[in-house]
Amino acid sequence: MSGEDLFGKWYDMLINIKREGGHAGKAAKELLVSLWGVLCEQRNNRFYDPHPRIKSFLLSLVRKTISETVEKFGDKAKRIHTDGFVISEQDNIELNYLKENGLTIKKKGNCIVKNCNDVKWTDTLKIESDH
Repeated sequence: MSGEDLFGKWYDMLINIKREGGHAGKAAKELLVSLWGVLCEQRNNRFYDPHPRIKSFLLSLVRKTISETVEKFGDKAKRIHTDGFVISEQDNIELNYLKENGLTIKKKGNCIVKNCNDVKWTDTLKIESDH
């Protein structure tokens, strides 16, 4: 049984709601994120789900998905972290590509990435809309 069989309809429904935005979109995002927590919950070095081995497969899928998404930006990708990434030269971004792939621009500004733990933003403009 594949992940598509297990969660496909659930995911498709929630991702569409998330992309609509608003309060329902935020709630849908929380539900999407909660799946990871439920499947991979661990307390006192003990898993509380009958399928603990799915964690490594989920992590691999997420990494693959992010790398495929960022690949389009090539050398413009400057940092990838968790569920987001930093790119340079945003003026060349195709807004349709962002929308079709469920991506949003959260902020614009000058970003200096020294290493994975040292990232500084200056002249930052927080973006309220989806794109």
